[in-house]
Amino acid sequence: MLLATGNAGAWTIQQSYDNENVGAKCNKWGSSQSIVSSDESASGAKSCKQSINEGETGFGKWGGVIKFPSTLHSGDELWIRIRTFFPSGFIYTSSPGHLLKFLRVATFDSAGNGNGYNDWYIKRDGGSKPFGFIYEGRLDLGWHYPGTSADEIKVMVRVKQILP
Repeated sequence: MLLATGNAGAWTIQQSYDNENVGAKCNKWGSSQSIVSSDESASGAKSCKQSINEGETGFGKWGGVIKFPSTLHSGDELWIRIRTFFPSGFIYTSSPGHLLKFLRVATFDSAGNGNGYNDWYIKRDGGSKPFGFIYEGRLDLGWHYPGTSADEIKVMVRVKQILP
């Protein structure tokens, strides 16, 4: 779910795949290799599943695009909630950077020209600062490392009941 507030009013984007066919492309995500799946879901019966093979970068294939219904301006707030399931043993970071670019929000100038990206990364080592953040439109601003060890991704064991 995405929620933004500002002078232009608030809007919400919620994405559900319960009315989509299992195996179909997750068209709501734009150009990606994501498919509708009933394997895991935070709520409802289906979700959008993304897969990547070990050693692949996923560049241009893994992820997706969500178009905002209105333009955000400097000072606006963007609240994002993403429910993500990583299977046991999934290495959610890449080498050599030891970071996974998890979320990217494009920025634009007043004329509508691309102006860089706000990127949120997950750090491999987690630790006291489990995330990295950089605005690629102004690399001179440097990296920021938000969060605390309490925010680190938690490994959860999920038990599914198997009926006879």
